[in-house]
Amino acid sequence: MKTNLVLGLGLLLLVGVGYWLSGERGRVPEQVVTVPDQCRFSAEPCAVVIGGRSIVFRVMGQAAPLVKFTIEVRGAGLERVSADFEMKGMQMGSNRYLLKRGSGGRWRVDVMLPVCASGRRDWLAHYDIQLEGSMRYR
Repeated sequence: MKTNLVLGLGLLLLVGVGYWLSGERGRVPEQVVTVPDQCRFSAEPCAVVIGGRSIVFRVMGQAAPLVKFTIEVRGAGLERVSADFEMKGMQMGSNRYLLKRGSGGRWRVDVMLPVCASGRRDWLAHYDIQLEGSMRYR
């Protein structure tokens, strides 16, 4: 009986440590949502429904290499917003920006993209949005 109790507690401890090491604790479930291309670098406000909420994307200024421009994402109940820029088939380093919360549900960040040595300018924008107490959308 005592041996079974010790083995049971040992197994429970082993499962707990495995869970802790797996990184699953505190992980927010995520769902991939495709933001339409016309919204990714749009100077006009472009609304997308994500998680039942209207999220508005907007770029202020010219989205071009070595030119500072601002990304604004607006929506109620946003907990965290970031933008990641890449070129397909081209390693351009890390270009991830964490947007900062402002007033009125607005999140903003100033961005400056690097110049591609080959002259390409076909940047892709990916947004990572976490809603308060809810899902994470990529």
